[in-house]
Amino acid sequence: MLKNLLNLFGKVTIQNSEANILKEIDFESLYKFNSTINRIEEADICLLIGVDPRKEAAILNLQLRKHFVNSNFKVANIGSVLNLTFPCVQLGSSIEDVLKLAQGQNSFCEVLKKSKKPMIIFGSSFFDSIDESTARLILSFITKNINVVSKNWNGINFLGSQASQIGCSEVGIGVNVLSTKPKFIYAIGDATIDDNLENCFIVYQGHQGNSSALKANLILPGAAYTEKDATYINIEGRAQKTQKILSAPGKAKEDVSILSAIISLICEKEFNHKFVEVENYNLVSNKYFNQIDISGLGYSKIKNKFIVSGKVNNFYLADPISKASPTMTKCSKQLLVKSPFLM
Repeated sequence: MLKNLLNLFGKVTIQNSEANILKEIDFESLYKFNSTINRIEEADICLLIGVDPRKEAAILNLQLRKHFVNSNFKVANIGSVLNLTFPCVQLGSSIEDVLKLAQGQNSFCEVLKKSKKPMIIFGSSFFDSIDESTARLILSFITKNINVVSKNWNGINFLGSQASQIGCSEVGIGVNVLSTKPKFIYAIGDATIDDNLENCFIVYQGHQGNSSALKANLILPGAAYTEKDATYINIEGRAQKTQKILSAPGKAKEDVSILSAIISLICEKEFNHKFVEVENYNLVSNKYFNQIDISGLGYSKIKNKFIVSGKVNNFYLADPISKASPTMTKCSKQLLVKSPFLM
């Protein structure tokens, strides 16, 4: 619905305030959790690169722990030292450690080589340390020498730091660079708007009431996720529907109602905005190419030598709703007492 509205305006730029939109979204396997959560128990080893499943995907971490308790399942990590509530082998914390693994210079390579169904989980923090294209190229070096992709198994998994990453990739929203200052901004949800914008008309649609709402010239109050029937895309690319349990307060309306009303005002022709049934996207199985050009690797720029595992630092203040909650603020204070270096 949002893309239909934007198409009416012609050339527009879509930006994400958390910089979590991916560059390479041509194939579904590039941005999904291909192994699926239900098939984690089939894996015999797991390699984490720049991801913290305990903070970024608690259910996934629970499945990993369950598999570890019930079998001889091993988990290794490259990035910040993690506390996953179960043992995890620390292989390093820098890009050099990833390169050594790709070159077969790490003793853990032998374990990966012998594995029948290995699983690799990497996150957005890995792309923050090095260019996304280069990061995927390095991953391809590792996967070419192990059984991570086979006829009935795809163990290459991307775990986003935010729930919207997979959905954005599904509808074809990729990275866009804003070259000039905008004259019109349509902010949705927890979008952050810069302070140095002049002569710009700002429209805010959402329910958080964050700083972006204070800067807006026009506010379109939206319903929260508990106040509407909605469809979300999980890390596997499957559609999950939620039901309305509360009525939206005041004049707040569902997002689709707001966008449909705007489209009907702009578009003279009758616009068909019926809901499209979302199918199971996991029916398509994509594989990486065997032949990869490595000539551009030497010119790649490393943004950060060290890999930080996960973007979620303070678990209790990870989103605007939690930041506005008195209960989450109290929980955060207790966390800071135990870990005073968290921001």
